[in-house]
Amino acid sequence: MFGKLGHALRYLFYRSYIHQLGRWKGDAGTAAVAATGLIALALFININTVLILVLSALRKRLPSEITIADGLPSIKVAYMAVAGVLVLAQALYLFYTRNGRDREIVKEYSTEDPPVRRQRTLYIYIYTIFTVALFVISLIIATFSAQTT
Repeated sequence: MFGKLGHALRYLFYRSYIHQLGRWKGDAGTAAVAATGLIALALFININTVLILVLSALRKRLPSEITIADGLPSIKVAYMAVAGVLVLAQALYLFYTRNGRDREIVKEYSTEDPPVRRQRTLYIYIYTIFTVALFVISLIIATFSAQTT
């Protein structure tokens, strides 16, 4: 299972990277940062969708602030979320660019046949649409479950 997930994330990086190369006029460093940022954001939305659905099923609400220890100031969950995305993006950036791995990924997928590319690109579009749609649906469910409690 995780092998297929790794393959899917590598391909998602490849397509994002190629798209970002066009946007940033061939600047590979900026394209790698933007591609890993997009992947981090998508993964973070997926994680939050699951968290929101689980909390809604348990009839719990996500607190707006969390206190880590007595005597320490509480931290807003929104700040923790932004920090989480940034840490995830940095980890993905290091993972995908360390030792020229980004160039290996580009080399691996640059020779794919056009029908295979169309099919994989379609999968990416489906993944993106479902990610956003399920996130919005989870927010709607959370709103309705919060109103009933």
